[in-house]
Amino acid sequence: MNQLEGGYLATGQYENQDGLIWRYAVKINGNETVWERQIGNGDYVGSTNDLAFDAQQTSDGNYLVAGRARWEGTGSRTWGTLTKLGSDGGTLWNQSYEEIKMKSVRSISDTPESGYLVGGSDRNYGSSGVFAKINRTGAVEWNRSSQFLIEHIERVNDNKYLLVGRNSSQGRASLIDSRGNLLWNHSNANSMFMDAIELQNRQLMVVGQSAGSNRNAIVRILDSDGRTVWNRTYDSEGDNRIFAVERTQNNTYLLAGSTSTSKGETSYVRGVKINYTEGTDITDPIGGFSNPPTDPDDDGKFEDINGDESFTITDVQGFFVHQNDPVVENHPDAFDFNEDSDVTITDVQRLFFEL
Repeated sequence: MNQLEGGYLATGQYENQDGLIWRYAVKINGNETVWERQIGNGDYVGSTNDLAFDAQQTSDGNYLVAGRARWEGTGSRTWGTLTKLGSDGGTLWNQSYEEIKMKSVRSISDTPESGYLVGGSDRNYGSSGVFAKINRTGAVEWNRSSQFLIEHIERVNDNKYLLVGRNSSQGRASLIDSRGNLLWNHSNANSMFMDAIELQNRQLMVVGQSAGSNRNAIVRILDSDGRTVWNRTYDSEGDNRIFAVERTQNNTYLLAGSTSTSKGETSYVRGVKINYTEGTDITDPIGGFSNPPTDPDDDGKFEDINGDESFTITDVQGFFVHQNDPVVENHPDAFDFNEDSDVTITDVQRLFFEL
């Protein structure tokens, strides 16, 4: 769902009683439906391929809807689509992207150069993707391949773009410039990244879930160079997924997703609020050590207590002595090794077990 002037625009899929499928968009304002539209022909009975993933209000007051659809003459194949809707929801134009082998368009980001950056999947669904610069009429200006399926594009500071998504084995995040040139890559094994937002100090929050049958929700904070500075896994019974994140207020963020329980496999939409204090770089040493602590394995935890850029038994001993040091008290998340929201002797024990 996308917030826009005069309400929200939600996208997805519509199926009628005869099993006909359309891409779907609905504009709402409060409890009122302003308009709703079925996009496409709806003439593929039983097909689940027509689907709208994302939408954005354009500078002219109209709307751009991204998705996938079967197109006439393509048989069973689907291609990525963009549809321009007028302010009343009427279709202005449709464009498919068979020419660049884009199988789905999953995210749209406005660009300052009068156009859009779009991203999605290619023919190797789930393993690689495509992103492209599109002009205001839907024509491709340039396109690039990606080593992962792109779930979301976030425009960040200095007109750069964060692409997040997944391939067959990793959650992936890449920062690119306005011409599509790669600036850095970040990966996380056995996970899937679904959404991202820019924080203060140019930090980036990436959310998603672990891979496998029983998933755990993941929240990861990256610095401007793509290094992990904070990491959380939310583990509970069942299959937990995070699809979207929004900032609320006072360093609080709302995660939206779903949970499937083992009892009857019931699924429901879930919203979780988390607190994160931006800027976890630590510049002061602990106790009498000469250097500030570091995070040697880039997981958001500062195991290198004495700041010698390695993790050894002396760090465990130093943490035992200085667990109540002001540096630790001012950065509890960095030293909460057992992730119970408190720093105690059990975190010293946990640090020892990690040797």
